Amino acid sequence: MSELVSKVDYAKFLDGVLEIDSRIRFVAIYDGHLKAKFQQRIPDIFKENEIKSCLSEALKIRNYGKKINFYDVRPKFLMTHYDQINQITIPLENDEIVLVTTEMDVEVHEIVEKIIEFRKLLSKNQFSSSFI
Repeated sequence: MSELVSKVDYAKFLDGVLEIDSRIRFVAIYDGHLKAKFQQRIPDIFKENEIKSCLSEALKIRNYGKKINFYDVRPKFLMTHYDQINQITIPLENDEIVLVTTEMDVEVHEIVEKIIEFRKLLSKNQFSSSFI
């Protein structure tokens, strides 16, 4: 587990991400250990092995991107747009991966920026409820 993330931080992170926008349906963070949470109003429709499979694929893509690092840049996020949801995968520092599903009518870039900033604040123990 990453040195920057304690079990308490995971809970704060998951709850905080779900509070960013009520249209975020699900959030998971993976750094070798999987922690995930659904919005209370959303039924748990994903199986743990499906979530791990999505994260595993995201890790493969991120690792491949590190090998072929075009112009010394890395992807900020990856998104799959389904008929009823968006699935957003965000590679973070310290080999963390965040997986978020959202309703269709969200501003994806805004949500990604807020998640990245929120994670940085938690890493520095500067979390405050005024962030959201």
